[in-house]
Amino acid sequence: MPTIVVIVSIVVAVAAVTGLIYVLVKNTTGPGQTLRAYYEAVAAGDCGKAYGYLSIPLHGAIPQDRYCAALAGARGRAPTSITIQSVTGCGEPPARFARVTIVEHGSDASAQPVVWHLVRQSDEWAVASFPKLRRIVSSNPPPNHPRVPAACR
Repeated sequence: MPTIVVIVSIVVAVAAVTGLIYVLVKNTTGPGQTLRAYYEAVAAGDCGKAYGYLSIPLHGAIPQDRYCAALAGARGRAPTSITIQSVTGCGEPPARFARVTIVEHGSDASAQPVVWHLVRQSDEWAVASFPKLRRIVSSNPPPNHPRVPAACR
């Protein structure tokens, strides 16, 4: 009898952990993965997809048509991939903000690491602001900067 209880407990525990991992992977992505997907969309010239990775305040400050025109003008001069050096989450658990430091690869890649700030919107991460080096288009008016904790600045 005790052996059966142990085996059932192990099976239930494995099933619960497997289910939790599946739900987390299926429904959320980390800030690093979001930034990698953003760079891939920009390099591919997929304006709709790239614009979709911008935060709600950036959407309010940059119309999609203006963003797409600027992205088309930058075609062929965008880094094609990135290597993530570090991701720092900030705010109450779960982290609300993230500071992502990357190294760019490809044409027009920065010689220095580039730091991005992302914000969690519901279960998804979005680009909160552009680094000066990677500002594709200026926003008008500039969006209010979210109150990012010092560790993420």
